[in-house]
Amino acid sequence: MKKESFLFFSLVLMVNVQSLFAQSFSVRGKVMSAEDNEPLIGVSILQEGSGNGVITDIDGNYNIEIKGVAQATLTFSYIGMQSQQHTVTAATPTLDV
Repeated sequence: MKKESFLFFSLVLMVNVQSLFAQSFSVRGKVMSAEDNEPLIGVSILQEGSGNGVITDIDGNYNIEIKGVAQATLTFSYIGMQSQQHTVTAATPTLDV
């Protein structure tokens, strides 16, 4: 019984320590049309492998919080246009597309 308690405590401690090292960062930017250099309203920006996502505002601006990873892939999609994927890290907090 004592050995099982020690193993359980060790597992809980490892999970908590791991969460301390998980990174969180914010990525912001502006999405513009390549054709006429106008901001795109309502572009969907999704973090791959999670339910995390945002859309651009009336000026094409976005700000997405990336939690628990040091690197993430963002997918930008807009009706009638081809989707784009970009990899971001804490070292690249600004990404204009």
